[in-house]
This record gives sequence, C-alpha cells and structure tokens, in this order.
Amino acid sequence: MTDLIAFDNSNCLNNLREQVRYALKPDSSVLIKDWLKFENYFHIDELDKQENLNDQFYLLLETINDEQLPLNWRRKCLKEIFQPLFMLKELEDSVDDGQINKQIFKAQNDTLFNELKQINDEFKRSIGGLSCTFG
Repeated sequence: MTDLIAFDNSNCLNNLREQVRYALKPDSSVLIKDWLKFENYFHIDELDKQENLNDQFYLLLETINDEQLPLNWRRKCLKEIFQPLFMLKELEDSVDDGQINKQIFKAQNDTLFNELKQINDEFKRSIGGLSCTFG
C-alpha cells in the first residue's frame, strides 16, 4: 500500500507536496512517484498542466538545493526531476498553436532543461555520487 491512502482528497496534494519538499519521509521509496502521479491526475486543461508541471519541477529543484535535507532524499528528487520535464515535452508535442504558442512553450522547456543541467553539474561537484545523464 502506498502513502496516498492515508490522505483525504481535500488535503492530499498539499500534504504530499509538504512531505516531498521537506523530506518528511526520507526513506520512502514511492512518495515522490506517488505525488507526481497524483498531481497529474487532476489537471486536464493544457495550460493548467503546463503550470502544474512547472510547479513540480521547481518544487523538486528547491528540494535538491536544500542542503538541510538528507542527502539520500535530495538524490531521490534529482532522480525523479526528469518526470515533469518529459511530460512537458510530451505536452509541447501534443498541443496545437491555438492552445499554446509552441515556440514559447519550447523555449520555456529548454530553459528548464538548462536549469536542470546546471543544478546537476553543481550537485555533482558539491557532493559527487548520483547525477543525471544528458544525451
């Protein structure tokens, strides 16, 4: 059973965000994945999805940068931060120009990938160990 069952619908997302951001369950192997799945379940409109995926990325990025949190948790977040980026790329490819300007959307996504590359390089230099692979 996952951690999702313990929460009622009205507070679930906020509780999950808080647990992820502040490493309230740093030994959980499924918390981040469950949170990402649950977040994406509620967003149907493309603009809403885009904003939500950006928020997911930045919450994980803040968590990775928080040196007060356990290193193992920061590594888990680094490992999962690609999920919202890949979903943004899929969204970019699936929307038409009437919904979202694709050139602006692509530029925003490229900026997020560049931010991740920089933080990955910085994280690697500061602690070594796990890093993301860019190809």
